[in-house]
Amino acid sequence: MENQRSVLAIVVPDLYHASVTFFHAHIASIWPGRTVVIHLSSTGEPARTDVPVLEIPAARPWPVPPRFFLSKIVVQVNAWRANRLNRRERAQVEKFIKEHGVTHLFAEFASSGVVIAPVARKLGLPLTVMSHGWDINVIGQMPQWRLRYRSLFHSDAKLIAVCAFLRDRMRAIGAPVERIEILPCAVDAASFRLADQNASGPARVVMVSRLTEQKGPLFSIAAFARAAKQHSNLLLDIVGNGPLMPQVCQAIKEAGLEDRVILHGDVDHPSALAIMSRCHIFLQHCVKLPKQGIESQAVSLLEAMGHGLVPIVTRHGGMEDHVLDGVRGWLVDERDVDTMSSRIIEMTEKHDLRRKLGCAAREFVLSNFSGDVVYPRLRGLIGLEA
Repeated sequence: MENQRSVLAIVVPDLYHASVTFFHAHIASIWPGRTVVIHLSSTGEPARTDVPVLEIPAARPWPVPPRFFLSKIVVQVNAWRANRLNRRERAQVEKFIKEHGVTHLFAEFASSGVVIAPVARKLGLPLTVMSHGWDINVIGQMPQWRLRYRSLFHSDAKLIAVCAFLRDRMRAIGAPVERIEILPCAVDAASFRLADQNASGPARVVMVSRLTEQKGPLFSIAAFARAAKQHSNLLLDIVGNGPLMPQVCQAIKEAGLEDRVILHGDVDHPSALAIMSRCHIFLQHCVKLPKQGIESQAVSLLEAMGHGLVPIVTRHGGMEDHVLDGVRGWLVDERDVDTMSSRIIEMTEKHDLRRKLGCAAREFVLSNFSGDVVYPRLRGLIGLEA
């Protein structure tokens, strides 16, 4: 079929979170004007997008009984029901695909891939699956999911990992490494308003993430608080929300930083980028936790680097693929608040070094993550271009 007549269906979970900016970028940029969405919503909340959407809300869970043995069974059954298409839903998906003339399927996360794979096989449509991290690092560690993933990994589906670290994690749970392509999500750094690393005013530090334990916001705040004791001109912007917001507010109050920290909460993507452009240093103190995620591509980190900010982040997951210590930012060990604080102080005092590292960080993103590099290759893997 001619490429101009091809239609792409993107299978995506929970397209209503403010943090899933790369999903929206894929919808807008992989195959513009010829894309529809199959939305697997875990809450029933509809997708936030302007393209045609088929909503597939997760099955309503059965009540969990108080008896321990029965409760474990019901929890497993609920998980099974929530992550499979029933007969009625399969019919809806097949009808939607035929009505819109879909020729190619692209699943965000391996978990979405296993849900849509039976439909792809039945209709004879090519399926490409892109793993981002959570689907492999958390869901992929569950025995019941590993079995389903192995079936997907050894099918005709094309497999993509966003970084080398994630490819290795996929291999560890049974994916043939020779079948995994490494391709990141694109970062449009060329359009960013550059941070002014020559600014003579107060240095600004920014954190951009969900406020969860795995993202380590309390470690970052502790490091900033120590640095702020030495430099009264340091300011901190915190972009994001999450379950640790009460603890974050308490930590700021206990450190006496109410007039030095701005809590922005959840903001839209353009607003988050605008806040980054006013800052000089990016902090993210991710930590490994049992049964929690591990950062893979770390899109907010790459966006900060694309603005010319100096990243100070932990040696964690895929972040080590991006930040070359002392060349395009700084790496610190997990939970090493002292070293993170020392790096903040150093970057506050050494403007020339800060500018040098920020320029190197931006050049790295421009060379490796621009849409001109990523999207033609992604279209080729999906089969939309010869």
